[in-house]
Order: sequence, then structure tokens, then C-alpha cells
Amino acid sequence: MILIDVTYANWTQADIEHGETRDQGFVFQDEPISFKGLVELMRGYESVSNFPVDANCWLSSFNTDIQSGIETVHNLHFSSRNKPWYKKYWWLALKAAGFK
Repeated sequence: MILIDVTYANWTQADIEHGETRDQGFVFQDEPISFKGLVELMRGYESVSNFPVDANCWLSSFNTDIQSGIETVHNLHFSSRNKPWYKKYWWLALKAAGFK
């Protein structure tokens, strides 16, 4: 099992103008997931943290609540508590999910 972290940040219009938000944190940390589950989860994210894509990137997903105007960003990360050689599985999952 690969360990993943998911973070969130909620941005109001005032936060965007100010350049930072205080409404942020972890949805969960060190959550175990199978390789297949990770690939499926990755497919729900729309952007990568860097180009070219490599094994050190994370994924982001964006959603805006039309009524409140709050934009929520979720980030999917490879947990630092993984064994170092698991990074190759993260990279393979990124490729399998179409981020290459």
C-alpha cells in the first residue's frame, strides 16, 4: 500500500486579493491506498504541480461554490512517510492516470 496525503485550501475573494488563506489543512494524512485505487483517485485531479511531470509532483483539483464564491483546492501528495522506493509506484501511477 502507498501512503497519500490530501490537503485543502478554501479561498474567498478577500483571500485571493490578499494572497493567502488561513482556511487550510489536511483532509487526511498517511492514508494507505492500493496502486489501482491511487490511479483511479489521480484521474479525479486536473493539474500537476510542475512541468515536465516527474515523480516529485503532486496533483491539484479546483472547485468553486457558486453561492459563496469560495474556491476549494485539493492537493494529492505522496506521503513523506512512504518507503523511499515507493516513489517509483507514485511515478507509475501518474503515468497510468495520464499525467506524463
